[in-house]
Amino acid sequence: MTDTAPPARKGCFKRGCFGCLGVLGIGLVLVMVMALITLIRGKPQVVHESDQLTHQVPKGNWAEPDTGEPLIVGEAEAGRVVLDVSMATFSIIPAPEGTPIRLNANYNSGQYELEETFSPSGELGWTYRLSFGRRSIFDFIHIDPDNRLELYLPAGTPIVLEGKVGVGESNLELGGLWIDRVDLDVGIGDHEIDFDEPLVAPMKSFDVRGSIGELTIGSLGNASPASVDVGHSIGEVSVSLAGAWQNDSTVSVRSRIGECRIRVPDHGIGLDWKGAIVMLGEANTRRAREREEVPDGAPVVHLEASHSLGELRLTK
Repeated sequence: MTDTAPPARKGCFKRGCFGCLGVLGIGLVLVMVMALITLIRGKPQVVHESDQLTHQVPKGNWAEPDTGEPLIVGEAEAGRVVLDVSMATFSIIPAPEGTPIRLNANYNSGQYELEETFSPSGELGWTYRLSFGRRSIFDFIHIDPDNRLELYLPAGTPIVLEGKVGVGESNLELGGLWIDRVDLDVGIGDHEIDFDEPLVAPMKSFDVRGSIGELTIGSLGNASPASVDVGHSIGEVSVSLAGAWQNDSTVSVRSRIGECRIRVPDHGIGLDWKGAIVMLGEANTRRAREREEVPDGAPVVHLEASHSLGELRLTK
């Protein structure tokens, strides 16, 4: 019996090249179609508007807890703030107790659409929804840098903050408010969530998932959440555990590509360091081992971190 070599496959290289060229061709066609549609539609309309919208929050049947006590109201009495905001500079600003929810909006209404609703009651209490984004998918080329939204949230009422803050820039200052939970997705851009002052009551959970860009979490101890889950895909993520912790907490910080920094304060909390996993890069976790004595009864933070590619650092 003689071995017979299998027939050579002809044209593999050509087929591969033609396949790649086909993909490139489709991409070029799509770009040309988008450019043609933009040309036909003409110069995008620019209509700058300034709005101030307010909604009075109903007074619940609760008393503010002493610092360190858990939330003492049910979800049916708490409020929900649901966000779907992109293509803007977005801020949350604490307001005095008893004042309404207020939105200051400056934006180009020719290309962007603003929607908001307020339901004073419901199965989960009152609900405020804010949506902002492009009117058309073909306006992606024209991003107005003057789109600015400022949302004022009143102190003294329990709030669940959830939803999505997409492409753009955000600065969410939650210090001094009564935030029960945070559950947010943040998109491409620079995003910052701060707690400059202690919250009215310790937060139940803090879950934030970042995308591409810079994600900064400041003074998380002032929120004193029972559980923390922060994830980020590409860029820089910085999480500060500084602040007035009131209770124990389980903290997980996960990042993929870039730089991850976790600030661990010198005193005030005990640290139960669960360790770090770095797939490819450098880890500097000496701060977890070089700490002062912790007073008896101090809150304990159970911390773990993981990072795929880049640098992971624990700092003061």
